Amino acid sequence: MNIQNPLRSRERRPAIHPILTLLLFLATAPASRAADGDVDTSFNPPRPNGMVAKIRVLPGGRMLIAGTFTALGSTQRHYIARLMSNGDIDPSFDPGVGPNQAVTGFDLQPDGHILISGPFTSVSGQPRNGYARLTDTGALDPDYAKVQPFIALPQASRGSRIYSLTGGRALLTGSTYIFTISPFVQRAGAIVLNADGNCDATFNMTIPNVIGASPVAGEKVLVHGAFTTAGAVVRNGLARVDIVGNLDPSFEAPVAAANNAVVPAIVLPDGRILYAQAEPTGTRLHRVTADGPVDGSFVNPVLTGALMDCAVQGDGKLIISGDFDSTDDRVNTSPRLARLNANGSFDTSFRIGDGGSSTVFAVAIQEDGRVLVGGAFQSWNNTAYAGIVRLMAGSAPPPPPAPRLSSPAYAAGTFSVAVPTEPGSQYTLELLPSLSAGNWSPVSPAVPGDGSIKTLSHPNATAPGAYYRVSVQ
Repeated sequence: MNIQNPLRSRERRPAIHPILTLLLFLATAPASRAADGDVDTSFNPPRPNGMVAKIRVLPGGRMLIAGTFTALGSTQRHYIARLMSNGDIDPSFDPGVGPNQAVTGFDLQPDGHILISGPFTSVSGQPRNGYARLTDTGALDPDYAKVQPFIALPQASRGSRIYSLTGGRALLTGSTYIFTISPFVQRAGAIVLNADGNCDATFNMTIPNVIGASPVAGEKVLVHGAFTTAGAVVRNGLARVDIVGNLDPSFEAPVAAANNAVVPAIVLPDGRILYAQAEPTGTRLHRVTADGPVDGSFVNPVLTGALMDCAVQGDGKLIISGDFDSTDDRVNTSPRLARLNANGSFDTSFRIGDGGSSTVFAVAIQEDGRVLVGGAFQSWNNTAYAGIVRLMAGSAPPPPPAPRLSSPAYAAGTFSVAVPTEPGSQYTLELLPSLSAGNWSPVSPAVPGDGSIKTLSHPNATAPGAYYRVSVQ
């Protein structure tokens, strides 16, 4: 083997004139890196004519947005739209007439359908009081929620929310829902819906003054609001119930200030819970573990206004949004958006200048770590960015979400799994009958990816001890 002496090799290298060396350095020097909090100017969505209340990052980089807008630029999109990764409108998603009022909440089901909620009373001309289901293209699913409730007493400051549960069910929260079709059913604060969108009457929570709810692991529901008791048990604004609405005694969050409503309570990806309570000095943030005990590593920062949303970076830092002017007891200015360190202290390296001109309702983190911000603002840092903007934030992508759904499912001889897909790839469910078998065999047709969630199924799953995998080509 001939190994050349690196020193002798360097001696034979042609000489480079010092001026040429400088020119080569200047030509190849990397551009200065944008600082965390700077606006990402490569993201250029058309200007919405209303606020953006919710953002969801989808597989493949696209995003779903909803709010009070009826158009993005010159393109009509009634209250919900899907954008490409660069901000362009996704033409494959068009709700048409869509809802007749704002969409304040949505969630994706494993089969790609989209649950929506809000103060609307119809979708695409069909009666839909407060919730509905759309297909992956934005069209109304006519077979979902045919039985419509009467909705009274909207309570949540952020509007109603809807969440996908296992088995096609859903959790709807934020109002009092009265199903006047026999049998008479009334549910206040939160209601569970069957797979067809009708009321699941087995869920009957009796906690008063519930403002909002969200699903947590183990088929349980976290509720928050202005209550101080749940039945005869003391629960100051935060409680957990099981899937039929009974109080879970194993969850006992030590909420400090009784009689101060908990708004909101946000389940973080690792299962811990961030919640806010108004105090004389401002809005104090608290964090507890998934089962209720205080998270002693959290310093309980104080905001000068309301908390609306929170997203978690992969390094544990929190991006919070709302209607505040500053954090850390008014020491640091960060209008309506801030980044907290993992312990809750203010992160001074995330600078947004003058921030949003009005409330920031939604925040989401992309796979590359950049931050999507949605709200009622008409400018960002004194520049004409309205409704939605994207910020640089290093390279800390979000952690995987806390488990709420059991993706693989087995029922009546059929095995199914929900798979996030990307455009340009093919997805096939394959079977290995046993570990001693030599080859994997395809048991489903290849499904082309398009950025949505696809369900792959094996309708004859009868082999005991079999193994499944998804092959991506």
